[in-house]
Amino acid sequence: LVAGNALNCLFTDTSSFQRYLRFGVTHFNGGGVVKSCRKEGFVIDERGKLKRFNKKKLSRRRCGSLRGRGWKYGSGFVDGIFPVLSPIAQKIVSFIQRETDPEKVADVLGTLPSTHASWDDLINVAVQLRLNKKWDPIVLVCEWILRRSSFQPDDLKYADSHEWVKIDGNKATFGITDHAQDHLGDVVYVELPDLGRSVSQGESFGAVESVKATSDINSPVSGKVVEVNEVLTESPGLVNTSPYEEGWIIKVELSDAGEVEKLMDSDKYSKFCEEEDAKH
Repeated sequence: LVAGNALNCLFTDTSSFQRYLRFGVTHFNGGGVVKSCRKEGFVIDERGKLKRFNKKKLSRRRCGSLRGRGWKYGSGFVDGIFPVLSPIAQKIVSFIQRETDPEKVADVLGTLPSTHASWDDLINVAVQLRLNKKWDPIVLVCEWILRRSSFQPDDLKYADSHEWVKIDGNKATFGITDHAQDHLGDVVYVELPDLGRSVSQGESFGAVESVKATSDINSPVSGKVVEVNEVLTESPGLVNTSPYEEGWIIKVELSDAGEVEKLMDSDKYSKFCEEEDAKH
């Protein structure tokens, strides 16, 4: 890299964090004595392009300096300096710095959805607590993650009608998403299909009735109903309190596994919900 005669020496320091590189440019006078040395900051973005940034003007805002397009709260750190906390993560930090009872901490953390966003929030909470030198709360968070958490990889798929599906071999479990139950309000009744019934992708197989409205439940994939969640007959509120676990609705035997590829992953679904909400 040479720009006219202005650049006499270029060196790199690869000891910095992961894909970040530091470049320094030195200018020498005729006697070989260093006249000046100025360090610049560079980052390689997600498209593999080298970009310059001013380390004195790092942004703490969401999607601020050095953040790739589309990154969300909790997706990483600005030059490894501090986490960007989502509103949920901020509430967790505030709560856990006041609460010392492990059981109460476990109860609260157990309400978090099993998604990558929740993992990011917990990691950023731990880092924020580390920056504040709050050692006991860090231990509570880590103990819950290791011993009490039921979190699994975010392997769910989502339909644009706000149903989720989890694939396990040739079987699939359905339910409505947290976003859907939040918009519905308190669920008071869930209409369940009969065992053995065939369901088709995109078609209604039941309904959820809440204090606000009644909404159809559409099948995210096609198959035959092999199990229904009878518990919802007596406790329909589980759809609100545990939409991805105890609030599941039916299980089917898949008839076309390829239909899963037409569904959205977690990131695409989150973006879809944001765009949909912005229209209303």
